[in-house]
Amino acid sequence: MSHAPLAPQAHARLDDLERAMLAHLPVVDQPVEHLFLPGLYVRRIFNPAGSLIVTKVHKTRHPFFLLSGAMSVRHVDGTVTRLTAPHHGVTEPGTRRVIFAHTDCVFVTVHPNPDDGTDLDAIEARLIERRELEPGVSSYELYEARLREAA
Repeated sequence: MSHAPLAPQAHARLDDLERAMLAHLPVVDQPVEHLFLPGLYVRRIFNPAGSLIVTKVHKTRHPFFLLSGAMSVRHVDGTVTRLTAPHHGVTEPGTRRVIFAHTDCVFVTVHPNPDDGTDLDAIEARLIERRELEPGVSSYELYEARLREAA
């Protein structure tokens, strides 16, 4: 699943989609597990069936694995790829996806962690581009706030 990184106007459209999703769709808990190994950071996320997800913008090239489930992924060129586990691929820098989970899915990414750090904020700063949907507030921070409100 190697596609070109998004142009700024495409990111703006995805930001608008995220704002609309946060405003009008029920927020869905997507538990994340973190594993730290020498030189590696492994992230495992559970996407419940029926979830519509706009991913974060990735800064690095890294492998991903769909361990279970089936999902459709919309790419910047408008194409949609259906992935069914087991599946693996490579995420390129600048990638941002729109995903629909047809079934419960378990998705894993693996990243270099040369300093063996465990501070998730520092790791995210190295791996993920911060996107602000409101001044000073990232999409993830808005999602977390909505999740707390729903609890």
